[in-house]
Amino acid sequence: MEAARARLTGPHTGKKPDGYVITDWDNDPRSGLIWPSVAGWGTLYAMIQWEAGNYDELRDQFVRDPLGLTPSPNDTTATEHRPPSPGMQCWTKSWGIFVDPAVPLAVRATHDDSVAREIVLAEFKLVIHEAA
Repeated sequence: MEAARARLTGPHTGKKPDGYVITDWDNDPRSGLIWPSVAGWGTLYAMIQWEAGNYDELRDQFVRDPLGLTPSPNDTTATEHRPPSPGMQCWTKSWGIFVDPAVPLAVRATHDDSVAREIVLAEFKLVIHEAA
């Protein structure tokens, strides 16, 4: 598919396709969702940076409808289990997936440290190549 047909979605608007309006970006679980603008083949990108900790394993995955907002099944893809590196934990990932405007997407990250840990910085992006 030609690059000119690819488009970046506009996920950071306050009003979502289901009519919900996000007013508290720091505390609303929906603020981390991307609602695809069109159906098509999508490429998901994530960048996650955890603070240093006493981890044995870090996990991440892409998730369709993680909050159960639609009738679509909640499923995951591109699940990875990572051993820690010294210091801050930083990684990126990408994955191809068919996307639908009716199904929101998210990236989920977890750890197995014995105490809560902060994600210092995270980015989640979607590029869609529209279906013909």
